[in-house]
Amino acid sequence: MRRLAVALAVLTAVFALPSMSGAKPLGFHDWSVRWTAKATRDNAAIVSRCQKLFGDSDLKFGMCYVKAGRANLRAERVVWEKQVAAVARGQAGPCKRAINSYFMASRVRQQASLTYLDSHRRTPLTRIAGDIAGEPYATLKSLADRARARASAICG
Repeated sequence: MRRLAVALAVLTAVFALPSMSGAKPLGFHDWSVRWTAKATRDNAAIVSRCQKLFGDSDLKFGMCYVKAGRANLRAERVVWEKQVAAVARGQAGPCKRAINSYFMASRVRQQASLTYLDSHRRTPLTRIAGDIAGEPYATLKSLADRARARASAICG
């Protein structure tokens, strides 16, 4: 019962939108830090689950990661788009343009990741990790990170 209460509290904290709480909306930087932490936790949970189930088989581990990762990326993208729009709402022109640049760079990166996972359903995890660390994914990550840093600097 205590675990359920903690889980609900964590989920509430992660998914609570500032406008619903009546508090001042999050600035882009604060939202970005929270979103990155959430996405990192979600990915770590997928890796942990697949490792527990298929840690002894690189191929099965990779297949598990692809299946869960694809579902997670698709679900997260819907939430991410809504939250980016909410953060951009009411911002000044330069901030909105910076957020839009971040949105576009991140969306390209997300689509590239989904396309990769869609086309590598039967791939060992070690190859997936190596491919995602290489090009063009490293460049797409760098561009999205720079756009996020620029939006954080402009918007706060």
